[in-house]
Amino acid sequence: MTNIDLKRLENEQDVKGGKLYFTLLLEGNITIENDKGYFDVPEKSFFFSQSPYRVITASPYINGYHIIIKSEAKTALAKTSFKIQNNFSEFQLSVLQKTAIKSTLLEDLIKNNNKDLIESTVILILNQITEESTFLTQPNKTIFEQFEMLITENLDKNYCAGKYAEILNITIKTLIKEVKIGTDNKLTPCKVITHKVVDHAKLLLSTTKHSSKTIAYLLGFSDPYYFIKYFKKNTSYTPTQYRKLKNYS
Repeated sequence: MTNIDLKRLENEQDVKGGKLYFTLLLEGNITIENDKGYFDVPEKSFFFSQSPYRVITASPYINGYHIIIKSEAKTALAKTSFKIQNNFSEFQLSVLQKTAIKSTLLEDLIKNNNKDLIESTVILILNQITEESTFLTQPNKTIFEQFEMLITENLDKNYCAGKYAEILNITIKTLIKEVKIGTDNKLTPCKVITHKVVDHAKLLLSTTKHSSKTIAYLLGFSDPYYFIKYFKKNTSYTPTQYRKLKNYS
């Protein structure tokens, strides 16, 4: 029996409290009421709560989810939940990033009702939220750290190193230099991007039932066959082989 429940966010919905709720609003806007009054929640927002509240109004279309921790969970989830509670105040809004990927992962869990994958996927999503929000509240990061965060935020766009240099408002030569400093001369910007893309592909293969084609599109590949070759080149396995290996390990 899982300690986690997953529900859609809906208009005129009562959240009773008592349990730990992680609420993600990916699309649309809502207004909620709690014992302190009313406040608006814009799209691409996240907050956690243990106190009751009610969704009193919503835009015509909303896409949101409640991740509900029903009781004492396993160690990994307990640590992740504590990290969220330690970094945020109750009902404190945080900006959500990579909403398309989060939406796909959560929708897949609800449709397939896969109890075996729910905990690992929730841990993945909550850890991403913590990392992204830490970046937003700590602007004094190195260029290399900003570069890594930008890759994570834009995994679905298939950007090259030159594009990231443009976003950071630096030359490609400066980016190469900063990446060398950040990796002790071990990696180039392109290699850092490749590692991030492959690592996320591995996570999706391990925690969802998505086909290689769907994962390719989620990671910005317009040609699924190129994604398969790209993955094999960097792991020695096709996506299908890797998924079978993880399922039997």
